Amino acid sequence: MTKKETRTVLRLLFLAAALVLAIVLAAYTHHGEKAEEFLTVRVSFADFEQEQILRCQPGQEENELWVFLPAGTQKACWDSMELRRFTLDGEELTDGQLLPAADGQPHTLREKGIGGLLEREYTLRILQSENLASVHLSTQSGSMDYILEEKGNEEEGQALIAKGDGRVDFFGDFSCLRGRGNYTWLMEKKSFSLQFLEKETLLSLGQDSEWVLLASASEDTHLINRMVFELMRDAGILGVQNSTWVDLYLNGEYMGNYLLSQKVKPREEVFQGWMVEFDGYWKEEGTAGFETAGGEAIAVKIPEDAQEDEVSEIARKVQQVENAVLSPDGTDPETGLSWQELADADSLVKKYVLDEISLCPDGWNGSNYCFLREGKMYFGSPWDYEFSFGNQPAWFSHLKVPYGLYHAQQTPWYAALYEKTEFLEAVRKVYESVFRPWLTEFVEEGIDGQAEWIGASMRMDAARWGAQEENFGRKIRELKEYIEDRLRWLDEEWLGLEAKEEETPYHALRLMDGDSETAVYYIRDGEYVDPDMLVTDDRHFTGWYEDEACSIEEQVLSEPVTGEIVLYAGWDRLGARAVLAAGLTPLALLLLVLGCWILRHVFEGREKSEKTAG
Repeated sequence: MTKKETRTVLRLLFLAAALVLAIVLAAYTHHGEKAEEFLTVRVSFADFEQEQILRCQPGQEENELWVFLPAGTQKACWDSMELRRFTLDGEELTDGQLLPAADGQPHTLREKGIGGLLEREYTLRILQSENLASVHLSTQSGSMDYILEEKGNEEEGQALIAKGDGRVDFFGDFSCLRGRGNYTWLMEKKSFSLQFLEKETLLSLGQDSEWVLLASASEDTHLINRMVFELMRDAGILGVQNSTWVDLYLNGEYMGNYLLSQKVKPREEVFQGWMVEFDGYWKEEGTAGFETAGGEAIAVKIPEDAQEDEVSEIARKVQQVENAVLSPDGTDPETGLSWQELADADSLVKKYVLDEISLCPDGWNGSNYCFLREGKMYFGSPWDYEFSFGNQPAWFSHLKVPYGLYHAQQTPWYAALYEKTEFLEAVRKVYESVFRPWLTEFVEEGIDGQAEWIGASMRMDAARWGAQEENFGRKIRELKEYIEDRLRWLDEEWLGLEAKEEETPYHALRLMDGDSETAVYYIRDGEYVDPDMLVTDDRHFTGWYEDEACSIEEQVLSEPVTGEIVLYAGWDRLGARAVLAAGLTPLALLLLVLGCWILRHVFEGREKSEKTAG
């Protein structure tokens, strides 16, 4: 073979090797992208040309994929494989192919990389909602990264809302999507504010330009907020916002079951000048507000750009109400007017009854909006009752026990009013005629009907956020029991009725870290410990134990609770060594510095010796 032929062969071998290397690199590149990063589904709705692209989403298990379809979907098919080859249950998968039944059953989705290399297998499950409308929001950037980066960040985009039967209710642009909430903003599943340039009618909820998508991330039934809204509307409170449950999709990603609601604002029948909220967040947000002489923090919501003189006038009016409420004779010393003349007595009484029945710790401060109406302070739209009716957070765990009074003892305005005969008589009357029959009927009929209505959506929500599917049914049962127990106790307290049944005990679950009590939960007799109560994300945590020596592992999840439970946190030795190492860090640094100093002087001594010898 001549040199020229040899060079040609070598050149061809080099090109072949380069081609093989390119194929291998391409295969590895493709292999690095998981299916949820590119595999999508195309869905269509009745009599609407524009299709929606939904993303496959990763599950909680490794190589698990989910497809969450909205209710009313006319057709759902695979959209884009991006030159990749897939098989579904052994059959070749192609663009435009219809999806299998959305029954949650596992399917085997297998991807074969370029040249048959690097095959990957997934478990695919498909679920579909029922009854509920779906809200599809696409941001201008095509991503939620900027909005989720900080609560105040916002983007505009396009919205499509389809009813539960598949008919499109709204299609058009929105002017602003941004995060909302204080504590709830810290949750993984977040709430959002949605705004339009003009008033839009969404899902027959009325015309409005400002809407809220409530995540209910801390409330496993997703029923409580809407229950409170409807209860207060039926109780005669003016201006209560309309709401309905929806399935929310952001840029094709399913976000879960949400409550679409009008934003709290004074409606025409209520508004006559201003709106305030009992909330101290205005200080850190830099908006208008003030504090009363009694220490109540008040945020001025309307006017949004309230000037100093306007804030002063609102503060003066609110202070007069507080003076009258807190005074023993119920009158404001400055004006001589009673609390009934300065505040709307009916709305104030009903607000108290709601807060006391629900034992909502945020009922007064954080969920309390007031308007000026007919020259009086009107207690209007209820808002954010997620932490109520037995769903109180761990730091208010004592309120999980549905007995006793809370606001009549802990909330200054309510406590002062509760001492006034006319207020307490009004409380008893409105409880007996309005709240008690409404909640009784809701427990007997309403809760189960609503739970069934949103059940398919809640199954998708549980899969999306890694919750146990059976958790929904258990929480529904607990909500019913809590309301029944609460009404039974208030019947005795406010109406003097003799209890037909004995009071059901609630038992404490105390979680300990050595001698320190870290949390307390209360569980109804005969119920089970919620596994979420025992979740700890510290990597050095080894589990809960029934003895302080951490030798007997807990066995509390499988049996109904019949008495107090005390569990102790266990920690591995690696964690202890890490703590010990952290404590020795200053000593290690000192030794390192000392060693460097010694070496430096040794080398300097050598250099001097060499120079002298030279």
